[in-house]
Amino acid sequence: MIQAKSVVGLSGVIIVLCSVACSLGIFSFLGWEATLIVIEVVPFLVLAVGVDNIYILVQALQKDPPKSVSQVPQQISIVFGRIGPSMLLSACCETVAFSLGAMSSMPAVRNFSLYAALAVFVNFLLQCTAFLSVITWDLKRQMSGKYDCFCCLGNQDSERSSNRKGVVSVVIEKYWAPALFSSKCIRGAVVALFFFISCASIGMMNRIEIGLDQTVALPTYSYLGDYYRDIFSQLRVGPPVYFVFHNNDYTWQRFPKRTAQDEICMGRSCNSSSALNFLKRQSQISNYSTIATPPNSW
Repeated sequence: MIQAKSVVGLSGVIIVLCSVACSLGIFSFLGWEATLIVIEVVPFLVLAVGVDNIYILVQALQKDPPKSVSQVPQQISIVFGRIGPSMLLSACCETVAFSLGAMSSMPAVRNFSLYAALAVFVNFLLQCTAFLSVITWDLKRQMSGKYDCFCCLGNQDSERSSNRKGVVSVVIEKYWAPALFSSKCIRGAVVALFFFISCASIGMMNRIEIGLDQTVALPTYSYLGDYYRDIFSQLRVGPPVYFVFHNNDYTWQRFPKRTAQDEICMGRSCNSSSALNFLKRQSQISNYSTIATPPNSW
């Protein structure tokens, strides 16, 4: 209970929510529209991008803990001075990468990129200020022998600090890394495996369907989901299709006997092999043609 970091982890999640709320507030004040995708995706995106800084900072303090409670601020300053430039460079690269999406001509993509870029940068600022305060308090609690979620209780006789390595560190250090670098055959097999996966991924890229299904962009409880599903399952009307005849004059003045118009019109007086009659027959073959309704002549 003393070595646990549940409050620190919860604080990291709260910082992510605060950064997203700050981004939404700033751009809403500036008049930029926020879509449903921004509200649903940006929090998880910022959490996935910014959580690595939290792990790096906590892991660095665990490897180099302070000797006493009075040395906690100085030790945090030393550790943060060592890993802070890496965090700053990472946050700047991520912010610039998202900001490049603002060059898109699609308003939804442009707004999403701007919201995400500002949220990532604000998350870094909060990690450098608010999260450091939480870590300072948590280290003082740990050095004082207090429990994690119940800081008023504790055990003064328990182990206040521990330099023991975690299970993941032990497995990687003693088993995974030695086995990976034990021989050239294993290293060559790893490179060949990743090369094969890369080639297979590139070969499968043509199977990606371009577009966004409207039902996917809606929450599961939205009434529009049932509406779109009913349209797709019940209605046979899709996007309109046009058949245009170029470089021909089918006016009454040029062909008074309707010889040319009979080739494209639809009706009893028209040729059975006219273009519109042919399309009408195709619309009646549902298992062969995708034309849902008979065409209209303009």
